Amino acid sequence: MENVSFNIEQIEKIIEYTFKDKKLLKMAFTHSSYANEHKCKSNERLEFFGDSVLGFVVTKKLYSDFKLNEGNLSKFRQKLVSEQPLSFIVEELGLDSYLL
Repeated sequence: MENVSFNIEQIEKIIEYTFKDKKLLKMAFTHSSYANEHKCKSNERLEFFGDSVLGFVVTKKLYSDFKLNEGNLSKFRQKLVSEQPLSFIVEELGLDSYLL
């Protein structure tokens, strides 16, 4: 979806979190093509870090709440942290319209 305008306050309201470092939030919404064009940092390193954190949090929750073997836990985790369900959530919240 095309970016209408980047409004930090609206994003914070949607995600129900206020950032101390507003530059970090803007970087999280900055695609590499935009970053190359505008000579700024992209979200790629944050995405790498976030994928690891999300994987850990989901793994911990699955491990604690479900008495399944490692193979089944891995399958559930993969379904939860893959691109499709995460993209769905971003679109449902309307956050895709803020991507730079």
